[in-house]
Amino acid sequence: MHVSVIKPLGESGKLQLTTDMTELEFALNSFLAESSGASNRQRMGLDVVGDEYKALRALRYVSLYPSTPKTCPNHSNRPLLFLDNPSLGLPDRTAGLSPLIVLHHILVRSPLPLPHKLHGWHESQYVRFVEEHSEEEVWDVVDQGLTHWKSTHDDEDSIATEEVDEYIGLARQVLANARAGSRRRGSI
Repeated sequence: MHVSVIKPLGESGKLQLTTDMTELEFALNSFLAESSGASNRQRMGLDVVGDEYKALRALRYVSLYPSTPKTCPNHSNRPLLFLDNPSLGLPDRTAGLSPLIVLHHILVRSPLPLPHKLHGWHESQYVRFVEEHSEEEVWDVVDQGLTHWKSTHDDEDSIATEEVDEYIGLARQVLANARAGSRRRGSI
């Protein structure tokens, strides 16, 4: 969660995050190997670390073709940090990440502020809000921000408006997919 609200995030910042995540993964792997004290067959894997680690890993390795990894000739793993904008709106390209992390990443790339800025909150207050409320409530706060930002940018120059519209469209696409997925999970 915290990684997804780093703004501004330029190319050097993306590379530094990728390096830091690699180092963290190596350290965790070493720690688990040492703390298990077991043979290689019984060694604990990183899968025991939990959902937060899995989300962090998904930031680094988002499969471009998760449904056909072996059969696609151009199969490669690309970090969320380096996906092109249109790919951010596609659920199969961001598998393994919560919609909120993808939404934050879209906003971090855009000229739009993150949701907490609209409410005058500090980052820590926003993180607490996210932790204390349901996904749907947090999505509503993001959506309210998109509506606000759209209305404030409609009167500005057309180049800036086109860029803002692109990011708002991507964010709304992620929100629509997330809400549809949430409804499907609720009906099961």
